Amino acid sequence: MRISRACLLLLPILSMLASCESNSERFSGRTVVCFCFDDEHASTYEEAFPILREHGYTATLVVNSGWLGRSGRFTWEQLEEMVFDNGWELAGHTRHHVNLASCTEAVARDEIVGEYELYLRKGFSPVMFALPAGEASTRDFEIIAECYDNIRTSRDLSMTAPVNPHYLGYFSYWTEYEPESVFLRLQRGIENRENLIVLGFHTLLEDAGNQPTNCTPEDFRAIVEYVSTLDVEVMTMREAVKLFAR
Repeated sequence: MRISRACLLLLPILSMLASCESNSERFSGRTVVCFCFDDEHASTYEEAFPILREHGYTATLVVNSGWLGRSGRFTWEQLEEMVFDNGWELAGHTRHHVNLASCTEAVARDEIVGEYELYLRKGFSPVMFALPAGEASTRDFEIIAECYDNIRTSRDLSMTAPVNPHYLGYFSYWTEYEPESVFLRLQRGIENRENLIVLGFHTLLEDAGNQPTNCTPEDFRAIVEYVSTLDVEVMTMREAVKLFAR
């Protein structure tokens, strides 16, 4: 039996659709929660790290390499402890949290590629990059893809397998929120059979001051303890994307 050229052209598409359906069925009802901490705040090491370690949980650190060790930021040594000794993930975020869309190509390349190469020299092997403020041009996406396999945006996306590794979302915690805001987001995700839910945090301080995205240590502990009661898994974004993107 002869197969037409049109049918031959459709075979890869049909195969991909079948794979997507297979993935969807395979992971139906399986939800992974990832904790993600942006901008290397010292409170990540001082507050979040010990709370998560009590539960045997790991997390993803979105780090601006140029700010490590500054006042209010954790150090290279603390980063190494979390990543090398405790299985946390390091993700790139540009050296100085620049707005990539407003940078020249040379500056954008140094902020992205220069930082990535620095991490490699220090023994890290990052695969994820988080867009600073969620902003980037097509040019920037192309530069990022030269180094990183996974790209996280700043949007709260519904993610089911197979997830798009170049357009990942997260639910960011804001100062005016309560733990119940996270509880409701998790409940919604589980009810909607989302496979991946990323919870994003910045500072974890008792007094938020002028921080727009602060979560108190007490509220963070309540969130972690709530997650521990759910029928979900907790892992780094690197592990989760590897699981759900294939």
